[in-house]
Amino acid sequence: RSGTAGHFRVSRLRFDAPWAHLKVLTSDSVAAYIGSANVTGAGIGGHNLELGVLVRGATVVVVEEILDLYRE
Repeated sequence: RSGTAGHFRVSRLRFDAPWAHLKVLTSDSVAAYIGSANVTGAGIGGHNLELGVLVRGATVVVVEEILDLYRE
């Protein structure tokens, strides 16, 4: 089952934190990366153990809708 953004909700545990610490990139509603890697030398150079998934297809639109929840 592919899910919809309506099944998710954004919980804010700290209202004083200025940014979400998300690692999500989307490209033209075609592909999305969701993972833990920071865009630093250690994060992308193989010095840290990181985990990520590449999402393709219709589910990418759901990822983008969830990101929109953070912008509200």
